[in-house]
Amino acid sequence: MSAVQPALVQIGHDLGAAVIATSGAIATAQALLELGAHHVFDTDTEPLAQWCEN
Repeated sequence: MSAVQPALVQIGHDLGAAVIATSGAIATAQALLELGAHHVFDTDTEPLAQWCEN
């Protein structure tokens, strides 16, 4: 995880935004959820275009 991801999740969460993050690793995805992301898109298993349509 980059140093930027946690900061952006926290800022979005503090502003009341619905935080949607992306990650290619399960451990990173879990960490982002614990930091306040509402959803983490798994870039390794979910087709982004299809996910956005739902």
